[in-house]
Amino acid sequence: MNKFGKISLYATGLLLPLPFFVGTTLGYVLKSSNPNNVDITNGLAYLANILITSIIILGILWAIALIAGILGIKKDQDKTMAKTSLMILALASALIIGYATVNMMTEQLKTNYTQTVQTK
Repeated sequence: MNKFGKISLYATGLLLPLPFFVGTTLGYVLKSSNPNNVDITNGLAYLANILITSIIILGILWAIALIAGILGIKKDQDKTMAKTSLMILALASALIIGYATVNMMTEQLKTNYTQTVQTK
């Protein structure tokens, strides 16, 4: 039986689509009701709420995938699913960290450029 391996694989498979879906849905709900009465045509409207919710969901799924993968390696009869999901989780984590790092470097370039242009 591959109970934990399956759970880990499903959680890993939902690692990106579920936070995107929930974030987009939350954005729609907040913008349609507009509880803070902000300009919803601005792309940044309710961005903090959307990002926080998406990051929390991503963290929960990541933890579930990791814990279930480790349990799958220890307790499942066939450890293939657990090992596969942990490899995919490691790859996804590396890509997410790489994306975040490059994004921060790009923002720093923009900041440096803006400061250089303003001093001229």
